[in-house]
Amino acid sequence: MVKKGTKMSIKSRLKMSKKAKERIKDKSSNWKGGVNRFVSISMKRRVLERDNYECQECGLKMDLAVHHKIDYKEGGKTIDENLITLCRQCHMNKHGGKYFGRNKV
Repeated sequence: MVKKGTKMSIKSRLKMSKKAKERIKDKSSNWKGGVNRFVSISMKRRVLERDNYECQECGLKMDLAVHHKIDYKEGGKTIDENLITLCRQCHMNKHGGKYFGRNKV
């Protein structure tokens, strides 16, 4: 471990970062083949723009979230084609009454 305030070379940081990723992907349910299940901000923006910033179930244009059509746990990938814009209520309905949105729009 590096003491706080000491400088590391870029090469050392990258090496440390790769080791951390290896440890994480072995233990975390969020990693599948090195791919994270969480939707990046840029991907979220693309999906929202594609769906005209409206819920694809009811047409509401507020309190939106991006949802995996095929759940990540069931093999669905975090790619634009597998994501859909839903309002909070429709998103909760898809998840049996539980809200899993992290960053609402």
